[in-house]
Amino acid sequence: MRCKRQLFVLSLAILSLVLTGTALADKNAEILDAKDTMSREYVAKPWTLSETGSFNPSLADVSEVEPNDVCPGNPFDFADTFHGEIKAGDVDWISFECTEGGFITIGTDADPGLPTGDTVIELYEDDCTTFLTSNDDGGPGLYSLISAYVAPYTGTYHLKIRGFSSSSTANY
Repeated sequence: MRCKRQLFVLSLAILSLVLTGTALADKNAEILDAKDTMSREYVAKPWTLSETGSFNPSLADVSEVEPNDVCPGNPFDFADTFHGEIKAGDVDWISFECTEGGFITIGTDADPGLPTGDTVIELYEDDCTTFLTSNDDGGPGLYSLISAYVAPYTGTYHLKIRGFSSSSTANY
């Protein structure tokens, strides 16, 4: 009798894991579909300062204020357009707020009329040292894109923008 009961409990535990795994798989598939759709929309459109596609229009144009080469960086509000320049050996830090579970989509692109370059973007937690994710060349040309990253907490996030190499320069 004891073996049958243990087998029944084990069967319930396995069934529970299978059902939970299926629900998680469905949720993960939903998130991946959203990320894939946003990535395709971003790459399919010439995402520039004048064409934001399905993203919300810019609330404000914000220009980089030096020095911003240490974290925390220049404050940034959702849907603002941030204009910056990376010089050889330079990094720019931008700080913003996000709610847990929200999608973070950040891309760099050429600033019209200014020289283009090769950017790398890195996302960090509020402590400025805990690395979350990064991207190089996911956007148009040699520019970068973090697409539909799911925010793990409500609070401040920090974005580090740098040139691909220490001698890289770029306007974004």
